[in-house]
Amino acid sequence: MNKLAIAASIVLLALGATPWVFGQMTAERVTADIERANAEGEVDISVIDYARGYRTSAATIEVGVPAERIEQLEIPDDLPVDAAVTRAFLGEPIRLVVEMTHGPIVGGGIGLMTSNVRLDPETPGYEDLLTELDIPYLFETRTVTGFGGGTDFVTEMPPISLMRDDLLVEFSGLDAAGSYDLIARRFDVDGSLDSLHVDSPTAGLVLEGLAFDSDSTRYNEILRLGTVGASLARLSVVNAGEGLAEGLEMNGLEVRFDIDLDETNGRAILTSIYRAASISDGADMNLTGFDVAANATEVDLDAFSTYYSAAQANMVQSDSVAPVNLEVEDALYT
Repeated sequence: MNKLAIAASIVLLALGATPWVFGQMTAERVTADIERANAEGEVDISVIDYARGYRTSAATIEVGVPAERIEQLEIPDDLPVDAAVTRAFLGEPIRLVVEMTHGPIVGGGIGLMTSNVRLDPETPGYEDLLTELDIPYLFETRTVTGFGGGTDFVTEMPPISLMRDDLLVEFSGLDAAGSYDLIARRFDVDGSLDSLHVDSPTAGLVLEGLAFDSDSTRYNEILRLGTVGASLARLSVVNAGEGLAEGLEMNGLEVRFDIDLDETNGRAILTSIYRAASISDGADMNLTGFDVAANATEVDLDAFSTYYSAAQANMVQSDSVAPVNLEVEDALYT
């Protein structure tokens, strides 16, 4: 009887200590994931506060654009924005509140932790905005993290209806779900948005049936292997000013890019698809059945990475580097 009591006590002690141990593991995992994300160079994440409890933990983090990327951004002089103000705006990080529950029982299964991510309620003007829109949050991301490095997530934005002065905004909400693994450098997502309607005395926008997906793995610091695509049932822009935007109507749009690695020769296969059922400006242009596909095989990924990097640099800073390098272009297919 004493042996049974001792064994039971040991089991209870172990079970009681489990949430604390998983809390420590959760903190270590969060720190490691932030370091990996920052190492990619796409975002700049910092922990403002971290409170570790027995069964739950909470963190406040800031997510921003790396300073070097903001400095590289070239803002054309003909845009109606102040370059300094724009850079200052981009330099302001978004503050998020992350509420975590420790494993090992998470989401109806076994795992390291779950989390709930929302915009920090202390963000200036945020609570007033939620009250005006009559919504519980602007967005919410829920995650389940396993032991192997992967995290499943669901992101939701609620429907919004806003009438302010002469501006009307009707937003159906957005849903997205996917997974990521920062160790394997893999990311996949599927999402959709039913509709977005914006109406004002000077312009109108109708967007319907947006769907997007991506399944990719980072190949190097420049490229990701995999697929990314989007489709749109309808896009209508009216009275937006001069040019095509005065009466642009597009239906049945689809765009897809694929970069696949041929294991037999270590080269890549690139595929691009552009489709549209119809594109019209209500005047001179009326295009139907638009369907263009491009395919390239045996592409040298290292050369393509150099080419892509040069093209990206040229987009954000036109005098920094030429968009096409003939030596690199020749190397793509040799």
